[in-house]
Amino acid sequence: MCIHPHKAVSIRRSLCRQLNMSNFPAAPPLFVPCYQRSATIVIPLQPVHSLIATLQGDENPQTDSPLFSAVPSELRNAIFRFMLTSYDDKAAPYPEGNHYNRPGYRFRQRIDTALLSTCRRIYREAHILPVSLNEHVFWAGRGPPGVKCSADPVGQFSRLTVEQREAIDSVHLFTQMYWLEGTFPPLCNSDRFRMKNLKVTIRHGDWWNWESNQPLVMKNNWTGNLKAITNLESFEMELETLERDKSQLEAIVKLMQSWRIKLGNGRVLTTEGKKVVPSRYSGPTNYEGLRYDVQKSRWLWDSRRRRQDTTAPTAPAPPLYYVGYTLLWTAKHVPFEH
Repeated sequence: MCIHPHKAVSIRRSLCRQLNMSNFPAAPPLFVPCYQRSATIVIPLQPVHSLIATLQGDENPQTDSPLFSAVPSELRNAIFRFMLTSYDDKAAPYPEGNHYNRPGYRFRQRIDTALLSTCRRIYREAHILPVSLNEHVFWAGRGPPGVKCSADPVGQFSRLTVEQREAIDSVHLFTQMYWLEGTFPPLCNSDRFRMKNLKVTIRHGDWWNWESNQPLVMKNNWTGNLKAITNLESFEMELETLERDKSQLEAIVKLMQSWRIKLGNGRVLTTEGKKVVPSRYSGPTNYEGLRYDVQKSRWLWDSRRRRQDTTAPTAPAPPLYYVGYTLLWTAKHVPFEH
């Protein structure tokens, strides 16, 4: 069933009001990590255990509540998952004309955690869902301002409890090439950097020397360290460039489809049986002093921007199209592959 985003927000708020009954005992103080797509939340720096371990006294089984006495557990869990899934905060749109405003990432994200403060039983059943359900996004350069640990996954995950770290399912990295080739490999060796599904996005402005219109280059010397992520089940790469360079990107994608990335325990990541997913959208023609000249098909430094000349008239720029391809590798057992 598909629910309109605005309707979903209304449903969430209505459910929170209905669940917040006055005769419910208070839940313990809430610890929720600061997600990279959510509002800032104050958290302790080095939690050593889950709040569940600190609960004292008997828990009210809530047998008088229809939520627990009449609603099947499967439906109740679906309600919890719906209410604790992040959604676009329409009051906090990302500004246009930058590297982080892109399809699927037009707004800051919100997670309504009021549900977890309703009662202990709800907290016990649902407290890990904000961590396990939602994508943990990091921006290794050119990310939204004011995001804590934006380019530091290990620092962010160190703030979580062991229970929370073990519940992480999906991590998404927006990375510049220098970061992917230099910082990412040793990052994989950290026991704090663990997930089942990892996605890496290379935006048009993340390629080496994109400002000077250089050819696209993709190395694979960084993939060997993925084997250190012992619980990794899938790896996804989203590659993007201008439509001008579509043929270059397609050649890279074709080569990458043959990559077999070795993991531990006789497993490899392979694209076998997985289709490449194309995308296309209209995007910015100006980036931080760079302007795309349609007639020359090149990025050029905008002299007006450099002089901070905001009075000179500018003609509306024609649409600039970006193309992308997404590849998916999944882990398979190949015990005799060396």
